[in-house]
Amino acid sequence: MSKTTKARRIGAMLGAAAAVAALGAAAGPAPAVAGADAEVGSAGAYKIADVTALAPGSSTSGGWNNTPTTRYYNVDVRPVATTVTQSCQLEVTRQWRKQNWNADNTRELEIYWTVKNVGSYTCDGDVYLSWVSN
Repeated sequence: MSKTTKARRIGAMLGAAAAVAALGAAAGPAPAVAGADAEVGSAGAYKIADVTALAPGSSTSGGWNNTPTTRYYNVDVRPVATTVTQSCQLEVTRQWRKQNWNADNTRELEIYWTVKNVGSYTCDGDVYLSWVSN
């Protein structure tokens, strides 16, 4: 398994903030070859949505439009407890991608996700989209 494949898997398994740190360590020096075997070139994360007052057992979905097609993406959610005594548990239960062809023959990538409250208390959260590119 190449370092690039390992780095992509690490990025997909870790959360938005951890992915950025792990990819820098996993990438190592750039190889002499280009193309599919190239190492990770850059990484980042964006806060793209807020989850507010999500009741236990409830889910909410959203999407992000016009993402660059040269990147690999992972969606993560950071729970935000509304009080000090409540445990807030949110998880991304589904994420998927949709590719569209525009009228000018260019591609457009859309990222979608579903966040579920798997805890016992209503809580808020921040949805992040992390990415790596080569």
